[in-house]
Amino acid sequence: MTAQVLIITKECIVCSSDQAATMSDGKTYDGMRKIFKLTDSLPAEIMFNGNADFENFSMEALISKFRNTVDFEKLKTIENVKDEFIRFLSKNTQSGNVNEYLKEVLEYFKDDLISKIDAEGFDNVIANARRKEVLPFVEEYPGFPDAFVDIIPDDRDKQEFSLVIWEMFCHDLSFEGTGVIFAGFDIGHDFPSFFEINIHCNNHGEIVYEEVDSRVNCQNPYLKVFAINEEAYTFITGVNSNFEEDLKKYIDDSNELIIKDIWNLLEKENIDDIDKIIVICQTVINGRYSDLTEYFDDFRLDTLEYTSFAIEYLPHWLLCDLADYLIQLTALKQKISSEIESVSMEADVSLMTKYDGLKWVKYNYKRV
Repeated sequence: MTAQVLIITKECIVCSSDQAATMSDGKTYDGMRKIFKLTDSLPAEIMFNGNADFENFSMEALISKFRNTVDFEKLKTIENVKDEFIRFLSKNTQSGNVNEYLKEVLEYFKDDLISKIDAEGFDNVIANARRKEVLPFVEEYPGFPDAFVDIIPDDRDKQEFSLVIWEMFCHDLSFEGTGVIFAGFDIGHDFPSFFEINIHCNNHGEIVYEEVDSRVNCQNPYLKVFAINEEAYTFITGVNSNFEEDLKKYIDDSNELIIKDIWNLLEKENIDDIDKIIVICQTVINGRYSDLTEYFDDFRLDTLEYTSFAIEYLPHWLLCDLADYLIQLTALKQKISSEIESVSMEADVSLMTKYDGLKWVKYNYKRV
């Protein structure tokens, strides 16, 4: 389990990370490095979370090798560091086959979907579906987009509903990826930059990854919490993520009643086109989720904007204390919860400025 914090102002970058690593059966040990200084010639650092191994190599070993084999001064920008790291992984890790993985999980998903359709009916399953945009590497799967046409009723648009089911599959698809954060100062820029990606696997020499977030020459204060973040964000924004999820679950549980209301309305209007009925059901249900999500997002943004305004004027040492405290707050919550896995109370904390480079504030249990 991991908790990490990134704080950016015009003048500095503060990173903090716990040191816990998860072994089998949910047990953890302390002492894993997750923040790495790259170079002083191009002030830059890497922080990782999630899976500590990538294609059977430890991330700690990969990053250590990367920083010893690259001329960072020639790269000049943090974005180039990110791109070079992806190239490095493609050449220095074992090549696998993502399609084999997709084939395996697709079979389980399809069997489960057929069982749901038998129990609830095709229309109800589709109407209640949670969907996500089809991922690029999924589109390259040999069975795309026709893998589900055999379970779609003949009186439905098979092409349209096949894509809907693929979006359902992508929503449920879970890669145990590794989050990687690159932060530093570009040559020629006065303000910090950072890039966040999530790497999944080496697919025939090409790294499958997602671009998650980025800021270039960032002049506005910024704070982000990675991995286990609910306690830190509750402290910062005043929104408890558990409450938010419970509220969304309540809405999800009430969807069946919503659909019944829609059916009653459609009967009164004498609408018998089944495709239109499905579209209406999805529109109403998705609208409820969108409205709720938008409300919480707006609330968070308003609170974060105020917090960011305050962060801009804090001295460097206080920013480091804040980053350290958020890790300890998360670790304390994990230790008193029912979860077996925990977050280390001890955090590594780094402070980076453009002209002084990276300095350790806390490293390996000690204040520097």
